Amino acid sequence: MAKARGKNNSAQGFSEEWDYTHPSGVRAHIARRNGTSIFSVVFSHAGNLKLVNGDYEIQTDSKFIPHGIVDNIIADDIAAAQKATRN
Repeated sequence: MAKARGKNNSAQGFSEEWDYTHPSGVRAHIARRNGTSIFSVVFSHAGNLKLVNGDYEIQTDSKFIPHGIVDNIIADDIAAAQKATRN
């Protein structure tokens, strides 16, 4: 399970980076911090959705975290923002 964390502006290196594009067109740039299970996420092309850039930490004992798991978490956040906009 992932939990959102407050934005951290410390200068840390990243071991992995990739881009994710949701079918709605929302984009996210994702970067994993070196030696951690913390991922920094920056959204773009979000339109009127209220998406917050920040850090996510995945609770795991594994050093390998598939991109698909992180992408699914981001997709869930986008879906929740879309639902909130409709209500």
